[in-house]
Amino acid sequence: MEALQALSRNGQAHWGTYDEDEPSGHDVQSKDGMIVSEEEYWEKYYHDPDFVYEWNDGRLEVRPMSDQKGSEAYQWFCDIMRCYLRTHPVGRMSNLEIGFRLALPHKAVDRVPDLAVVLDGNPVGLGDDDCTYEGVFDLCVESLSHSSSDQVVRDTVEKRDEYAWGGVGEYYILDARGVETVFHRLDRTGVYMPIRPTASSAPRCCPGSSSGSRICTPGPRSRCWRRTRSITTTSSPHTRR
Repeated sequence: MEALQALSRNGQAHWGTYDEDEPSGHDVQSKDGMIVSEEEYWEKYYHDPDFVYEWNDGRLEVRPMSDQKGSEAYQWFCDIMRCYLRTHPVGRMSNLEIGFRLALPHKAVDRVPDLAVVLDGNPVGLGDDDCTYEGVFDLCVESLSHSSSDQVVRDTVEKRDEYAWGGVGEYYILDARGVETVFHRLDRTGVYMPIRPTASSAPRCCPGSSSGSRICTPGPRSRCWRRTRSITTTSSPHTRR
């Protein structure tokens, strides 16, 4: 499997997955729920040209489509993250369907977060030519889709638990409808605790943010949290000791 993951990382496995003689204009059906091995996932479905698949302990899961409201909220958050990392270069951001593997105590999953950050202190760097990430992201962000109740549960419950078990330091859920938006951070026991906005604290959306940073929810009902006390630089939970 390591060889297949290596091919996926440099993109060599992308072409040749499908029959070149297959006629154009054919109806492409999702393979959501199909039972496949992890080797087959990396070899055939990770670079699928029609769908973005994740692999959950033997089954393919297709990532849902967003709506315009969700797309704008996601772009807004990407703008915030880009601006922050340009000013404070403490890590690298990935938002082009870069997947990573989590070997959990009870199962293995291959997830493709909507946005992720690797801090400089993470022992596994994110290379310029990588098509997958070999380590564990320090921050994962999912833009919630309301296309089905199963999709909502996947992001708000299943991935929350997986990311916590896998050691992802922070997990944010962006819900353009303002219902399920939440910012999680691992506590010392390895459990996600919500970062609750108050008059004197803010979600630590940007690792290492200092006093006076402002995080806003876009839209006509925008809410802002302003940090009134200095926050020390956040280190990666994967920093070498």
